[in-house]
Amino acid sequence: MKKRFLFIFFPFMSAENVAAQGKHHPEEPIIVSDTRQGTEYVYCANKSAIHAGIQPNMLLIDAINIKNKCIILKRDARDEKLLIKNLVEKLKKFSPWISTRKDNSLLLNITGCSHLFGGEK
Repeated sequence: MKKRFLFIFFPFMSAENVAAQGKHHPEEPIIVSDTRQGTEYVYCANKSAIHAGIQPNMLLIDAINIKNKCIILKRDARDEKLLIKNLVEKLKKFSPWISTRKDNSLLLNITGCSHLFGGEK
């Protein structure tokens, strides 16, 4: 039997989690910032902010110059880890082997799980 893996990446997780908590409207541009070597930069942005031209890893001051009316929040790594942990618990019914990654992604061994979705064609 061939081994099958599923890689799931959540590029907007930090920003979308803020909107999902009901604190801000999901259509508002949201930037999650972090500090690297003493400099503030964009860690994550939601789709609205990206549509305005803001990209992850750009300097926060540059992002503010592009879109000055946006919500800027500090990254909460503990909240991200908790969210990933909850996802892992929910996904355990599909895979006994789940690996978490630093970049808000998961790797699941889904070998033998095709019957849960009607089999392979």
